[in-house]
Amino acid sequence: MARVACLLLLTTVWGGCHFELYRQPPDSTGGDSVTSDAAKDIPLSDISAPHDGALHDLLRLDNAPKPADAAKPVPDSKPVPDSKPVPDSKPVSDTKPPPDTLPGPCAGAVAQVIAPNMVVCQTSGPKTTQCTAESHCNLAAGWTMCTASQYLARGGATTPATKSGWLKSCARENGGAPTVPTDSRCSSCANQTASMVSIHWPCNGGTASGTFASFAGVVSNSACRTIGPSSSPGTSGYWSVSATYGQFDSAVCCK
Repeated sequence: MARVACLLLLTTVWGGCHFELYRQPPDSTGGDSVTSDAAKDIPLSDISAPHDGALHDLLRLDNAPKPADAAKPVPDSKPVPDSKPVPDSKPVSDTKPPPDTLPGPCAGAVAQVIAPNMVVCQTSGPKTTQCTAESHCNLAAGWTMCTASQYLARGGATTPATKSGWLKSCARENGGAPTVPTDSRCSSCANQTASMVSIHWPCNGGTASGTFASFAGVVSNSACRTIGPSSSPGTSGYWSVSATYGQFDSAVCCK
C-alpha cells in the first residue's frame, strides 16, 4: 500500500496566512515507499492538487469575507443652545392721553373756562329750558350742570360770566316766596305766572328786580347780583334769575 504523506504547508502571502493540506503525488518509480523519509519540498508554483473545499474555506483565513466597514459614526452634532427666552414684554402702564384727546366737558363748545372743573358750555343746536339744559354738558365724561354752591365756590362769586348759562338752582318754586339759590333745579319749566315778587338786585345796592314766573331758576351773568327775598341779605354772585321756561344756548358744567 502506497504510503501517502501529507504535507502541511505553511505559506505566507501578502495580506494574510494560508493553511492548506495537499496530497503528495505517488512516487514516479511506482514503488510503495516515498523517496525519502521527509516530505519533498514542493514549490508554491507547482501546487495544483485539488483540495477539500470545506476545509479549504475553513483554513483560508485571509480570504474570509471581511465585514463591511461599519458606517463611521456620525459625530454627535453640537447641541443647539437653547434660544434665550424672549423676556416678557413690560406691561404697558396706564398713560393719560394727551390733553387735546381728553373727553371734553361739553356736548357742544366750551364758551368759557371759569375753573379747571367748571366751564360754560354752549350748544350750536336749539336753545333749551332749565329742565333740559344739562344736555349741554358731557354727561358721559362725568360733567353735570353746576349747583349754586359749586358755582360760587369755583369762581362764580368773583368771576364775571361771558354767557348766560343755566345753573342747577332755583329761586322761586311754584309761585311761592323767593328764596336764596338752592342746589337743585326747579321742579317745572311750565309757562306759569304768579304774583310779582322782588327777587334780585345789584350787589352794590340799587333797585331790586322782580318776576311774575311761578318757577324762577338761576343763570350765570356778567354782572354781580344778590338773589333772595328782599327782607334778607340774599346771596351774591355773578348770576341772575330767569323763568325756567326761558331758553338759553348755554349751561354751566362742573366735574
